Amino acid sequence: MPNLSIASVSHIVQLWQSLFQATIAMSTFGGSITFQVIFQQVDGQPVEEDPHVFRFDYKDSRSFLAGSWAAFLIVLAISCIAAIALTIRRQETVEGFKHTFPRRWALFIVVAGWLAVEGLIVAFFFSSLAVTAYSNKTGWATAGFTVLCAIGTLVFWPALVSYVIQILCAPSLRRDCFLTSRSPVKRGGGR
Repeated sequence: MPNLSIASVSHIVQLWQSLFQATIAMSTFGGSITFQVIFQQVDGQPVEEDPHVFRFDYKDSRSFLAGSWAAFLIVLAISCIAAIALTIRRQETVEGFKHTFPRRWALFIVVAGWLAVEGLIVAFFFSSLAVTAYSNKTGWATAGFTVLCAIGTLVFWPALVSYVIQILCAPSLRRDCFLTSRSPVKRGGGR
């Protein structure tokens, strides 16, 4: 990672704040919906049983919604703690992002961001399993998609973090970032 200016690291910190604000909003919204549905009377219409198709029961659907609600609640807690830590320890976080590998509070923020995103994916996975009781194909399709998203996030999260930092600090895009190079760059059109 290049040497970063204070302004460029500040942009990175703002990006993390935005991520935590978005996960707080999504987990609050998802948690409130799943909480309401858990306590509603769920009456399922009898479906003709096909012995070759696995289908969850309507009672299982409520358990999956409870798991989804718990995941949303955990994401809400992680995001709130990380957002508070980012506000209180802003200077330490800025200093942590100036190194080749994020240190201390910056590392905490990166890990908390990854946990928040994975937690949202887990919540959506449980919600998709709940949908299988009502629409088998749709529920399993979304469950498969969320598994792919979880694997992709697990594999590509470090590369994504590095890429975002490089994009935010590309000299052609941001003037307040500077990259140290071994050879000076001549500016101007003189001969």
